[in-house]
Amino acid sequence: MKYTEIIKAIAKNTNKPEKEISRVLKEFKNIVIKEVAEGNEVNILGFGKFYRIKMNPRELKLEGKTYKVPARFVPKFKAGEKFKKEVNKGKK
Repeated sequence: MKYTEIIKAIAKNTNKPEKEISRVLKEFKNIVIKEVAEGNEVNILGFGKFYRIKMNPRELKLEGKTYKVPARFVPKFKAGEKFKKEVNKGKK
C-alpha cells in the first residue's frame, strides 16, 4: 500500500477530507522523525515503537579494498504485540 492509498483509505473510513488526512499524517511523520533523531522513543501502544541505535565504526571489505564506515545512528522499529498477532493470523 502506497502513501496516497493510505490517505485515501483513512479519508474513506473517517469521512474526512484527504487534504486534512494528508496534513495530519505529514505532521505525524515529522514528529516521529524529530523525536527519534533526538534519541527519544516513540511508542504507540499495540502498534510498535520507533527508536534509534548507534552503530559502531567498522571496516568494510569489498572487492579487495577496505573502507572505513564511521559510527552512525540508524532508525529501528519494533512491532507491538497486537501488530505481531494480527500479522501472524494473516499468514497463508
